[in-house]
Amino acid sequence: GVLLRRIIATIDEHHSRENARHAHRAMLRNAAEGFWNGAAPFGYRTRVAETRGHRAKKVLEVVESEAAVVRRIFGLLLGLEGPSLGVQAIAARLNREGVDYRGKPFHVSNVRGILRREAYAGRHYFNRRDWRTGRVRDTAEWVAIDVPPIVPREVFERAQEVLAARNPRTTPPRVVSGPTLLTGLAVCGRCGGGMTRGNGKSG
Repeated sequence: GVLLRRIIATIDEHHSRENARHAHRAMLRNAAEGFWNGAAPFGYRTRVAETRGHRAKKVLEVVESEAAVVRRIFGLLLGLEGPSLGVQAIAARLNREGVDYRGKPFHVSNVRGILRREAYAGRHYFNRRDWRTGRVRDTAEWVAIDVPPIVPREVFERAQEVLAARNPRTTPPRVVSGPTLLTGLAVCGRCGGGMTRGNGKSG
């Protein structure tokens, strides 16, 4: 009985792996033909473009009410509505104003995901990561899909530069969130040394 159960479990595991391979190959073909796999990201919805047998081939189309929020998030990061806001501040502001993420409040992960998603600039890459391990695949394995853009490419690229500059691995958090706005920017005109903020008990 134990041997039989092990044999059955091994066969089931084999079938599961084979089914996963077949499904992945089908999704790769679908993406290579320019069709969308999975759920639509915020700002879009899926639309059936054509039907082949019993399979519906879907593409993305813009949902203007959500796309306006996406554009605003990029604008808040780039300072188009006043001072440039960070990811956490953008999420807090949207929540204060009652703007929701498909019925849920915005979180830092939502905002960061939107700012990092290249599909908003008109190009999506399928098969970037291994869904089992999370490992980023080699770029030769990526499948590019053109989708309707929500923000111009130059806006997306500027946003990536801002995010990279504020990355804690690049810039210490105290520089981004500290009380001195020009930390790392203001230098002495004579010696080139960085200007610092001095505190004293007398104020």
